[in-house]
Amino acid sequence: IKDMLPLDKKNMLDDIDVLGIFKSLFEPIFKDKHGVRNSIPLNEPFFTDKLMSIYSRLDEALKIIRKDVEKNLSERLEYKRIVSQKFKRFLEDSHILKKDFTDSLSVDTDSSTTELLDKVEQELVRYLAKFRSLANRVSNLYNTIKYMEDEENQEMLGFMISKEYSKRLEDFNYKVESFPIFPKNAINLGNYKASILTSATLDKDLIYLTTGIKGKHHSLEAVFNYESVSFVIKNTLPKQKDYWQQELLDSLKYLRTYYGKVLVLLTSYEQMECIPKDEEIIFQSRSNISLRKAIQMIEEGDKNILVGVDSVWTGIDLKGEKGLLMAKLPFEAPSEPVYYHRMRYFEKHGEDGLSYARKRAFLQFKQGFGRLMRSKNDKGTIIICDSRIWKYEEFIDFIKSLNVKIYYSKDAKKSTYNRQQRGD
Repeated sequence: IKDMLPLDKKNMLDDIDVLGIFKSLFEPIFKDKHGVRNSIPLNEPFFTDKLMSIYSRLDEALKIIRKDVEKNLSERLEYKRIVSQKFKRFLEDSHILKKDFTDSLSVDTDSSTTELLDKVEQELVRYLAKFRSLANRVSNLYNTIKYMEDEENQEMLGFMISKEYSKRLEDFNYKVESFPIFPKNAINLGNYKASILTSATLDKDLIYLTTGIKGKHHSLEAVFNYESVSFVIKNTLPKQKDYWQQELLDSLKYLRTYYGKVLVLLTSYEQMECIPKDEEIIFQSRSNISLRKAIQMIEEGDKNILVGVDSVWTGIDLKGEKGLLMAKLPFEAPSEPVYYHRMRYFEKHGEDGLSYARKRAFLQFKQGFGRLMRSKNDKGTIIICDSRIWKYEEFIDFIKSLNVKIYYSKDAKKSTYNRQQRGD
């Protein structure tokens, strides 16, 4: 905005410290929560008044810019009465100049409908496009604030604040977001005669709950041979923090001894602190390496271990023999914004949130399990450091249905479970 303001108005926004306002609003929340979390759910949009005050100043500046743009355009076109068809349409669509002035411009009948006439038009189109982009962003800010303030929307909206370090700002950049708790009607299937949703881990109940889509459900048998896969359940519980952490490290040591490729699936970034840094290990989000590049480095042998959360459970394709370590059952953290707002919705409406949480964890577990077998020739070992898995029959039944051998490590110092299971 400052770039487009006329010279005598360049300083009109200097007294607005947007970053300072965001810091005063949200930094106390991050300090109160501690840890390394970079996104926090918000119960309500308490910040809209402050954002609206920022918008009012930006809108004031935009009106000044609009007048300046109109003045500059009129002056540049005063003696250019013949323009291309494309340029005239661009002017009409932008609604910057008065209709009488635009109508007075003649069209070069010899010009192409898709080409600009000269460099002057090209320059003015870029100038106008910059203003339109600016105007749209300011307008979107207003619409977003009003959308958040609407009490009817708040019933089905979740809110969150996140922060990420910006090299350009040399400080943290804050981002406020609103999102539909259940994005029903986001996908319109009415224009299609038939639709097919496919997934190796699709859950019809979750699909209906979150999108409102329902239909016939069919299952196909697994095409991979899972008999070459071993599943080891360590006799430890995440709440036994010190012992659980030692079991996690021992399991990682075992897998990296026998396999040249190892994936470590965590359920939070805080758990990364349990694993010492190592030149053979890539930590998701701790480096500037993309997930695709990380997989390439492991496939080429430059690195051996990838440690991560979320997308490492669901979105990577690493073929070949490997080890896979699950830190714990992937129940979502209560502070994860979407999960937080959905559980809050269930509680408010007297619905069973625990059933949803269990289904979500089972879905993510199957997705994580699927990271091991990416082709018919793959094989390996999966270790989970969470003996609570015995409490959830669907997890064990799923593993058995694939003819995977289940081994239970019984040498725990403490455990509320005392049984051994073999899937064969």
